[in-house]
Amino acid sequence: MAVNGTMKKRRKKRYLALYTTGELNKIIDACLHPFFGEEKSFVILDGAVHALLEKDVPKSAGKFIKYSLPQLLKRTGKKRTVRRKRSKK
Repeated sequence: MAVNGTMKKRRKKRYLALYTTGELNKIIDACLHPFFGEEKSFVILDGAVHALLEKDVPKSAGKFIKYSLPQLLKRTGKKRTVRRKRSKK
């Protein structure tokens, strides 16, 4: 008890995050974006990891559709040209 007969209020310990959400997003981008050109699945993985981090699936899905899906579709639409060797007659 305190001197005047009332109890002191204890402060709740706050959890201090090591990184902010924005910093974590930048770390995710730095790790995954370099691989976008090599494999399309990294774009999908990037969207999924961001969705897990933000804990708001509808919002994350909207962002994925707005920013990542056009990029994926653009790459998928590109046809690879295969040169065939002409057979000798």
